[in-house]
Amino acid sequence: MTELAEMVLLGRLIRAHQKSSIGAAFEADRQKNAGRSPASLRSRSTNSALIWKLCDVMRQKSYAGDGNYPNSYYAASRNTIRTPVRLQGRVETDICVVGAGYSGMATAIHLAEKGYKVVVVEGAQVGWGASGRNGGQIINGLSTSLVTIQRRYGEGAARFIGGLVQEGGKIIRRLVSQYQIECDLNPGNIYAVYTPAHMKELESKQALWRKYGMDDHQLLDREAIRKLVNSNAYCGGMLDTSGGHMHPLNLVLGEARAFEASEAPFMRCHR
Repeated sequence: MTELAEMVLLGRLIRAHQKSSIGAAFEADRQKNAGRSPASLRSRSTNSALIWKLCDVMRQKSYAGDGNYPNSYYAASRNTIRTPVRLQGRVETDICVVGAGYSGMATAIHLAEKGYKVVVVEGAQVGWGASGRNGGQIINGLSTSLVTIQRRYGEGAARFIGGLVQEGGKIIRRLVSQYQIECDLNPGNIYAVYTPAHMKELESKQALWRKYGMDDHQLLDREAIRKLVNSNAYCGGMLDTSGGHMHPLNLVLGEARAFEASEAPFMRCHR
């Protein structure tokens, strides 16, 4: 088998492992043949040899490598240097949250606020993944228009989803304010446009969001947007005062600090 073909087959086995419980069968095969050499395995089936290789790779390598943050502006400018606690022995808790990104930390904080005993288990560092590497923007928008959602699923669904979009930003602001999280949170987003046709689209967007309860969009003419962005390139735009921007890694690190302050144990599980 060529190296390329082996890589393709190994990739398929990895995807199969991720999509099902077949990993247990992989491990059983590896243990069964642990005393045999790769040469003897090759005398059996190609799949068996690759399963053996796959199990060793999965057992030895973490998805996050050594768990350190990758080099980035956010990692270099983070305002908290944490020393995670290694998970050891038996730990009893009401709820275990797996993953210390935005979803995991916000969930843990909300549960702790309600009086639950919560443990967070993370395989790398707080905010190691997308939570600590995104653009840091609070944008009130969807990949699909609310018009499309309303047409497909009804008025109630459109109002519900529109409300969720607005609620997300409010949750961030509440946590930042209540727990004094230092993440350089600044209010406002600007949609800048070049042509009158683009302005028509923004006018439609403003009317649409106002219909669903968001009246935070202010249309800007050429002079108004020039004062805000110091450029003559745009014919107009729209200011969303409920949008914003922050340091994404410092936000999730601040959430971790807030969670630890709630006297619920925060733990890191080494791989």
